[in-house]
This record gives sequence, structure tokens and C-alpha cells, in this order.
Amino acid sequence: MSNYSKKSDFLKKIFFLSLLIFTSSNIRSDCNFLTGEYIDEIANPSEISLIEIEIPKSSKYFKNLFEIYSSKSQNIPPKLRKNFKANVTIHFSFGMCNYQGSIRQSGDWKDHVGLNDGQLTLNSQLIRSLDVKLKEGNIANAVSFKLLIPDTRNGLNEVLGSLILKDLGFISPETFEVNTSVNGVNSVMLFQEKSTKELLEKNLRREGPIFEGDESLLWSYKNYDNFELEPLSLSRLVNDSWFEKGENSQAIVLNAFAILQQAYLQYGYINFNEKNRLTIFPNLIADDTFINYHSALLAMNGIHGLRPHNRKYYFNALDSSFQPIYYDGDLTLNRATDFIEIESHAPIKSILPKKPRIAFIELSQQLNKNGFLRKDFLNRVIDKNEAENFFQNGLKQFKSNMLIYQTNEQILFSKELINENYVKEKYDWYQKFQSKKEVNQQIITDIIYKDNYFDVSFKSGKTYKIITKDISNILSKNEFKDQRVAYLPLINFGTNENEFKNVSIGNSLIKMSKGIEIEITEDKKTLKFIQSNSFDWVLISGGDLTSWKIIFKGLDNVLDKKEIDKQRFNNYGLTGCLTIYDSLLDQSSFLVSGGGCEDSLNIVNSLGTNVTLIVQDAHADAVDADFSQLSIKTLDIKNAGNDCFDVSGGEYQIDYAILNNCQDKAISIGEKSILTANNLIVNDSNIAVAAKDLSKVSVSMLDATNVNVCAEVKRKKQEFGGAKLEINNYLCSASIDIDSESLFSKREL
Repeated sequence: MSNYSKKSDFLKKIFFLSLLIFTSSNIRSDCNFLTGEYIDEIANPSEISLIEIEIPKSSKYFKNLFEIYSSKSQNIPPKLRKNFKANVTIHFSFGMCNYQGSIRQSGDWKDHVGLNDGQLTLNSQLIRSLDVKLKEGNIANAVSFKLLIPDTRNGLNEVLGSLILKDLGFISPETFEVNTSVNGVNSVMLFQEKSTKELLEKNLRREGPIFEGDESLLWSYKNYDNFELEPLSLSRLVNDSWFEKGENSQAIVLNAFAILQQAYLQYGYINFNEKNRLTIFPNLIADDTFINYHSALLAMNGIHGLRPHNRKYYFNALDSSFQPIYYDGDLTLNRATDFIEIESHAPIKSILPKKPRIAFIELSQQLNKNGFLRKDFLNRVIDKNEAENFFQNGLKQFKSNMLIYQTNEQILFSKELINENYVKEKYDWYQKFQSKKEVNQQIITDIIYKDNYFDVSFKSGKTYKIITKDISNILSKNEFKDQRVAYLPLINFGTNENEFKNVSIGNSLIKMSKGIEIEITEDKKTLKFIQSNSFDWVLISGGDLTSWKIIFKGLDNVLDKKEIDKQRFNNYGLTGCLTIYDSLLDQSSFLVSGGGCEDSLNIVNSLGTNVTLIVQDAHADAVDADFSQLSIKTLDIKNAGNDCFDVSGGEYQIDYAILNNCQDKAISIGEKSILTANNLIVNDSNIAVAAKDLSKVSVSMLDATNVNVCAEVKRKKQEFGGAKLEINNYLCSASIDIDSESLFSKREL
């Protein structure tokens, strides 16, 4: 008998023994503790002792695993990536939660299946990397995540590398070691959240388009060799459901997708002609985002994460730029970066056409200055003794590698900028290469939205009227009518600057719609904006507005049915008539009135102390603050069509607030925010205070009259849990609404 036959017979014995011991039980979909009582603990990975997964159809599940493990192909055949219903139990140190969900095989290559002890013995059991999607509930705010065999991501390197990148300001997934039991098979796995809305919000970004390199042509595609068609493999949209939400999200996606396709087209052209495999810069080279990201990955020996099919991107509509999302770097932190090896793989000047700025290198040297990075890392590993030594050596080597960019003059950086214009030669080359390889793929040259359908033009001359769902498939799967397609617009897309006007004040950039009238009094630090129609908008970003007085005078809002049905944000991603983004607001004051936007004033990713906010006659929300840290001296709002003050994902303090005639909530605190308030006076509103979704709210005094609900405390979204609200001096006679996951305490006057 051959060795292969012996191995096959042995594996069959494992398979049938496994069927005997794998059972499932009925699991309820809830937690045996109040999530609102453990807001800090539930977010700490070290509090998770076990993730237990039971697949009711265990025989089919294990048969599928056995077929993958015993298949002769290098990569995992797509037909074997089957979905299975699963019961998922999370064991915390203080309780447990039971959720329904589904699982399937994760990973492209066979290293994502193996033996739990690494050797073939009588006690061996097969393990696999899994994609998990929860139908209800979450783990560490993630609804979709991976459980990865640690060796597929270099174990502790992935945990520490993900944290370093996040501390450097990049979008990076929550990653930690965890004990797992899958149908009775125990192993340590890497938990890593997937690139979803929840990942963006945890990294302080608004929901928006997520893209990645398209892998569908790279392996297991018809009879082609692995990577034979790589120059044809461009990008794809990941979150196609966001595209389908409305006309404005569609405009944002189409604009961003066209830009990214051009970057991938240039990569394909250079890859084939110059054997340079890593040149992808979707932003202008003047933007340092990708220079910094590339330098950090190289300093962690993570060149694998720069391969085009491993790259993921978030498009930030607020500043019309792409941001990298870290994924699969195959990192090795405790090794010096070998620039000679990198240069033989691809010229470093193509990866880094210029040096990272000194400020970024200095930022890398400040990592763990306060000890938080070490604490976060140790909270995410199981063997803390082994991890301590790894942390010290890995971080030291990373910092040393980063300094090479500043000190080693032998590294060659190209002073020539990458061509940022669409080159027709590259477009023609793509078609010639496609013809040479006899790939049956149609090329789309234009997609134009027209009243509930899209006009789609093909290079062949054909045109179609296509509904939103079909466009979604084109962008996310590169398919149309069961055939391969590639969207390659001939024109150079981007923001049309004729649609708005720009003004700079100090280091602040002011972008505004054409209808806005602006008055600037610099000596008095006063800005005044006046609408000519109720949807005119202003965006102030990236500057210091300390002690500035900003006035926005909007028109009375008159909406027709067509405008009411539009999305809450415009095609620049703005929800506010006046939006403040990435700014310093110390002692700033805002006086805002009128306007027909979703938010009269929207403050995003900003910091401020002693801020004054006065808003009246808001169409919907008066003030909406996201991912900010604000200390508000005075909050004075009259007449809001929805919420008067709505905050999420940040820390907020209010000294004094008077809120009148809020059609829904006077104050709404959500998405894991912290709010403390001294004096809240609420009149003529629906709900006085609403705390939601793992938010912690403490109010010294609440005086609410003529309200329907004094306090609402609940979980609203799947990716969060209950909330906690404390009111020390409570004067309100209306009802209180508290769900089964939340906590509320009050002391009545």
C-alpha cells in the first residue's frame, strides 16, 4: 500500500471517530448578564476565555473539512467554501452569551486547514480557519470576523503589528489570540474582525466605500495558471450593500472606483513591462498617507501586505481620498528590514517614491511612550510571559527599522512622481494583453445614473439600461449577465472643482457649495456663511479654529417629496449644512440657524474645550458630533425637527444646556460614547435623554418639562450592547424606557 493510501485511510478513521463525538445542543440567543453593566470589560479581549462553536450538521461540516484537507490542489477550491449554520457561545470571565450565526472556510491556501497538534497522530484532529458571521449579537463589536490558524498570520506578529498600525493612525482590524472549541476540537486561534462598517466606526471613520484587490482571476480561474492573469486583475467593491442605499452613495462609489481602477491599471502595466510589482498610489503623491503606510509595513517586513490582491481601501468622501486598511501583511517584527532583498523583489523607489516625513518617523519612535501599547498587546495574547519578550524585541526592532529611512542615505528614493494622469497607452495595453490571453471579458467605459436606472456603455459599442442591483454586481463581482466585465472609464475621474469653491484661512481649508456667500473678518476671528438655497453646505477641515466665531445663516427649509426621499448625506459625504472636520475648537463659538440638511452643525474627528454651540430652527438634527472630544460650555438649541444634540463614538462634556422643542430626543448618546453633563434643561420634547449602545452617561442635574419620555436606555444596533445612564438630581414626571441589557439609576429632587 502506498504512503498516500495509508494517510488517506488514517484520515478516514479520524473523520468517522469525529462524527461520533461531535454533537450540538440548543443554544439561546442572549447573555446571562447585563451588557450595560460590563461596558469596559466586554470590549477587553482578555476577558474572553473561550469562543465555542457548534455546527448542528456536524457530519456535513466535517466531511467538507476532510475534502478540503485531502484535496490535491494548492489552494482551497471555491466549490468547497460551503456555509454552515452555527451556534456561537462566548465565554467571558463574568458570564456568557449565545448567538446564532454561520461559518465557512476562510483563506485561499491549504495552510488554512491542518492538524491541531501539527503532527499526524492517533490524537490528531483537523482544524481550519473560519469566517464567522453572527446573525445576532457581536464579539468585541464585530458582527463578522475570522478565526485564523495562528501560523497563517505569524501569530504574535499579527497581533502586535495590527496594534502598531492603529496607533500610527491607520485603519487596522481588532486582532487577538483566543481559545476556541469548534465541534469539540480545541485550539488557539487568532480572532480578526473583517473589513466592514463596524471596523470603520471602531477606527473612527464614517461608513463609506470599502474596496480590495480582486482575486477572482488569480487562482482557480478556468485553466489558467495561478497568477497568470494578474496584470488583468484590478479592484472590486467590498460593501456593495452601501452602494445600493441611494443615489448619493452610488455617486461616491462610482467616483472612487474609477480612480482606484486607474491605479490598478497602472500597476498592471508596470508589472508586465518593468516587473515592478507593488506600485499602487490611488491618492496624489503629495498625500503622504500611502508613503507612510508603505514605510511602516516595510519596517515590519510586511511586503506581503503590499501585494495588490492583499490590499484593502476605505474611501473618505469628506476629503476625497483613499486610506489603506491593513490586511494580511505576513509580518515579522523582530527582524531587521533587508532593503537589498526588497530591491530585488521590486525597486524600493517604486514602493516609496519619496521618504516618509520626519514627523511620521518621530511618531513611530513615540510608540508605547505611556505604556498603553504594551498593555493593549498583553490584553490580546494568552501566554503573557512569552509575549512580554516578543513585545520588547519586536517594538525595538520596528523602531530601528523605521529610523533607517532617516539615517541610511544608500536607500534610493525616486524624485520623479508617479504619473497621476490616465494614460491611453495603458488602457490599450490592457485590451491587448486580454486578447493575447484569450480572456472573455467585456470592458465597460462609462456608467451614468439616470432616474432610477443606469446607462452602461461597453467598449464594443453596446449600451444597456441597468438597474442598481446589476451595477452592484459589476462593481463587487466584476460580472454582468454571468460574464466577466471590467469597469475602465477613459476619463480621469475625481472631484469636479467647478461644483464648489475653496478658501483657506491659516491652516484651515474651507470648501463650500457655489451658492454660499462668505464674509471673513480675520482681525475679529469671525466667519459668516449665508445660504442661497437650503441645501448649500460648508466644510471646514484640518485647522485651528481656536477663539473663532462661526456664523451660519441658513434659509427656512422648504422641501418637496423628491428631496425628502434623498439620502441623509450629499455626494460629498456631508450630512451637515456646516461641517467641522479634523479641527481644533478651543474657545470656539458657533451660531447656526435654518438650512435643509440632515444636520445643521456636524462636528467630526475634532477636539475642543470651552465650546459654545447655539442652534435654532434645524430641519432635522441641530448638532451631530462624531468621533470627537468636546468640552461644551454652553449648549443652547431651539426647534429641531429631530434630535437637538446627537453624539456618537467620542467623549463629551456639557456644563450647561437648554434644549427646547426637540421633535425627538433632546440629547442622544450612542455608539460607545462617554458623556458627562452638569445642568440639562429640557422643554417641549419627545425624549429628554437617550443613552444607547454601550454608552456611559452621567448627568448631575436634569430638569425636564413637557416631555413624553424622561430617559431611554437601550441597545439599538447589533454591534453594540446595552447602555448605562446615571442622573444624580432628577426632576421629570414622564415615563422611563429601559431595555433588558441596560442600567439606569436616578436620585429624585
